[in-house]
Amino acid sequence: MSNLYHSILKGSNWILAGLLSGLGFGLAACDEPVDEYGAPYAEYKMKGKVTDMDGKAIQGISVTIKNANNDYLYLPSPLQTREDGNYDTTFESFPEHALRIIAEDIDGEKNGSYEADSVDIEVGKFEGGKSWYVGKAEVNVPDIKLKKKETEK
Repeated sequence: MSNLYHSILKGSNWILAGLLSGLGFGLAACDEPVDEYGAPYAEYKMKGKVTDMDGKAIQGISVTIKNANNDYLYLPSPLQTREDGNYDTTFESFPEHALRIIAEDIDGEKNGSYEADSVDIEVGKFEGGKSWYVGKAEVNVPDIKLKKKETEK
């Protein structure tokens, strides 16, 4: 009886080993196996402009990029608008579909004094991604229009 049990057990082990080996070799033939360590990331290329309410460009405005749903900062230091009011940047970070762009006047009266404002934007589609790299997104941020601060009398 124990010989019969031993033979059945040995035969079923051979069958299972054969099936599992076949599955293993079948999976090994799949397209380019990749070791995936880390976290998903995407490349962002962003540009925009900061103006006053009349459409005149404002230089020296601090532009901060955050996640629209929390306070996660995407750049270690804020951007600054150039003389023509434009700013642009390219960076890699966790892929998000909604970002908040915050514009703040940090130079005091030098270029006029303006109230801070922000705009939430949808990033849209990421293109060209593979594996952990989700792809690239080009974002044209709508103009941010800042109001002049009321002067105290």
